[in-house]
Amino acid sequence: MIKLKITHIKFTSYMKLYCIMSICFGMVIGLIGFIIGILGGPVSVSIGESIYTGFVGGLLGLIVFPLFIGIFGNIIGLVTFLPFRLFMKIKKGVFLCVEYEDGDIINNDNSMKLDGSEANNGI
Repeated sequence: MIKLKITHIKFTSYMKLYCIMSICFGMVIGLIGFIIGILGGPVSVSIGESIYTGFVGGLLGLIVFPLFIGIFGNIIGLVTFLPFRLFMKIKKGVFLCVEYEDGDIINNDNSMKLDGSEANNGI
Protein backbone atom coordinates (compact mmCIF):
# COMPACT_ATOMS: atom_id res chain seq x y z
CA MET A 1 0.00 0.00 0.00
CA ILE A 2 1.06 3.51 -0.67
CA LYS A 3 -0.09 6.86 0.67
CA LEU A 4 -1.98 8.92 -1.86
CA LYS A 5 -2.46 12.64 -1.31
CA ILE A 6 -5.70 13.94 -2.76
CA THR A 7 -5.58 17.71 -3.18
CA HIS A 8 -8.58 18.11 -5.52
CA ILE A 9 -11.52 15.87 -6.32
CA LYS A 10 -13.99 16.26 -9.17
CA PHE A 11 -17.68 16.44 -8.40
CA THR A 12 -18.44 13.25 -10.33
CA SER A 13 -15.72 11.30 -8.52
CA TYR A 14 -16.96 12.52 -5.15
CA MET A 15 -20.53 11.53 -6.00
CA LYS A 16 -19.43 8.06 -7.19
CA LEU A 17 -17.58 7.51 -3.95
CA TYR A 18 -20.47 8.80 -1.84
CA CYS A 19 -23.00 6.71 -3.78
CA ILE A 20 -20.99 3.51 -3.30
CA MET A 21 -20.57 4.21 0.42
CA SER A 22 -24.29 4.96 0.83
CA ILE A 23 -25.40 1.80 -0.94
CA CYS A 24 -22.96 -0.31 1.10
CA PHE A 25 -24.28 1.27 4.31
CA GLY A 26 -27.84 0.52 3.15
CA MET A 27 -26.87 -3.10 2.46
CA VAL A 28 -25.49 -3.45 5.99
CA ILE A 29 -28.69 -1.97 7.49
CA GLY A 30 -30.80 -4.20 5.23
CA LEU A 31 -28.80 -7.28 6.22
CA ILE A 32 -29.24 -6.49 9.91
CA GLY A 33 -32.99 -6.05 9.34
CA PHE A 34 -33.11 -9.34 7.44
CA ILE A 35 -31.35 -11.22 10.24
CA ILE A 36 -33.68 -9.68 12.81
CA GLY A 37 -36.65 -10.59 10.59
CA ILE A 38 -35.49 -14.22 10.34
CA LEU A 39 -35.19 -14.39 14.12
CA GLY A 40 -38.76 -13.14 14.49
CA GLY A 41 -37.95 -9.60 15.56
CA PRO A 42 -40.17 -6.57 14.99
CA VAL A 43 -39.22 -5.72 11.40
CA SER A 44 -41.75 -4.02 9.16
CA VAL A 45 -41.46 -2.52 5.69
CA SER A 46 -44.26 -0.43 4.26
CA ILE A 47 -44.52 -0.06 0.51
CA GLY A 48 -47.47 2.11 -0.41
CA GLU A 49 -50.44 0.88 1.60
CA SER A 50 -48.99 -2.61 2.16
CA ILE A 51 -47.06 -3.42 5.33
CA TYR A 52 -44.79 -6.46 5.40
CA THR A 53 -43.43 -7.90 8.64
CA GLY A 54 -41.16 -10.73 9.77
CA PHE A 55 -39.25 -12.72 7.17
CA VAL A 56 -40.89 -11.03 4.17
CA GLY A 57 -40.25 -7.60 5.70
CA GLY A 58 -36.60 -8.49 6.27
CA LEU A 59 -36.28 -9.78 2.72
CA LEU A 60 -37.81 -6.60 1.28
CA GLY A 61 -35.52 -4.59 3.55
CA LEU A 62 -32.55 -6.03 1.66
CA ILE A 63 -33.89 -4.23 -1.43
CA VAL A 64 -35.57 -1.16 0.06
CA PHE A 65 -32.87 -0.01 2.50
CA PRO A 66 -29.98 0.15 -0.03
CA LEU A 67 -32.28 1.92 -2.50
CA PHE A 68 -33.53 4.59 -0.09
CA ILE A 69 -30.21 5.11 1.68
CA GLY A 70 -28.51 5.32 -1.74
CA ILE A 71 -30.97 8.03 -2.84
CA PHE A 72 -30.69 10.00 0.40
CA GLY A 73 -26.93 9.47 0.40
CA ASN A 74 -26.74 11.15 -3.01
CA ILE A 75 -28.72 14.10 -1.68
CA ILE A 76 -26.35 14.36 1.30
CA GLY A 77 -23.41 14.05 -1.11
CA LEU A 78 -24.73 17.05 -3.06
CA VAL A 79 -24.91 19.09 0.13
CA THR A 80 -21.51 18.04 1.52
CA PHE A 81 -19.39 18.44 -1.63
CA LEU A 82 -18.50 22.10 -1.14
CA PRO A 83 -17.71 21.78 2.60
CA PHE A 84 -15.46 18.80 1.76
CA ARG A 85 -13.61 20.84 -0.88
CA LEU A 86 -13.19 23.67 1.65
CA PHE A 87 -11.83 21.19 4.20
CA MET A 88 -9.33 19.90 1.65
CA LYS A 89 -8.16 23.46 0.88
CA ILE A 90 -7.70 24.23 4.58
CA LYS A 91 -5.85 20.96 5.31
CA LYS A 92 -3.91 21.13 1.98
CA GLY A 93 -5.17 17.70 0.93
CA VAL A 94 -6.17 14.37 2.40
CA PHE A 95 -3.89 11.33 2.67
CA LEU A 96 -5.34 7.90 1.88
CA CYS A 97 -3.59 4.52 2.00
CA VAL A 98 -4.51 2.73 -1.23
CA GLU A 99 -3.56 -0.11 -3.52
CA TYR A 100 -3.77 0.45 -7.23
CA GLU A 101 -2.86 -1.25 -10.47
CA ASP A 102 -0.45 0.26 -12.97
CA GLY A 103 -2.22 2.62 -15.33
CA ASP A 104 -5.10 3.34 -12.94
CA ILE A 105 -3.76 6.66 -11.70
CA ILE A 106 -3.06 9.25 -14.35
CA ASN A 107 -0.88 12.17 -13.31
CA ASN A 108 -2.14 14.49 -16.10
CA ASP A 109 -4.66 16.32 -13.94
CA ASN A 110 -4.32 17.80 -10.48
CA SER A 111 -6.93 15.54 -8.88
CA MET A 112 -4.44 12.93 -7.66
CA LYS A 113 -0.77 13.23 -6.89
CA LEU A 114 1.57 10.50 -5.78
CA ASP A 115 4.11 11.79 -3.35
CA GLY A 116 7.13 9.47 -3.36
CA SER A 117 8.40 10.79 -0.04
CA GLU A 118 5.09 9.89 1.60
CA ALA A 119 4.94 6.38 0.09
CA ASN A 120 5.07 3.56 2.57
CA ASN A 121 5.01 0.15 0.93
CA GLY A 122 5.16 -1.77 4.22
CA ILE A 123 1.67 -0.85 5.45
